[in-house]
Amino acid sequence: MSDAGDGVDIPEHLLGLLQGFELALETAGENFWARRIGEIRAAIAVGDPYAVQRLFTSFGGSGSLNDLQLEGDVRRMSSEIYLIAKETWHQIRHAN
Repeated sequence: MSDAGDGVDIPEHLLGLLQGFELALETAGENFWARRIGEIRAAIAVGDPYAVQRLFTSFGGSGSLNDLQLEGDVRRMSSEIYLIAKETWHQIRHAN
């Protein structure tokens, strides 16, 4: 696990999931989201706790990741990433 500041650990497999998700989005022609996920992944890797917030909020609102038509393994990956981001952001917010 890596540290996101405030003593909150980020699950190690999140970075791997994000890397796979980024590639899947790029393959699907979702270049905007592929770049955004890549930027967020890099920020999480260096311990930026607000990158977790950016990841979590990327799933809500108009034009969000939830609006993409993802199927199969990519949809499952997206769901797992969302759950990890939600829980981790909750931990970061309540660490103070």
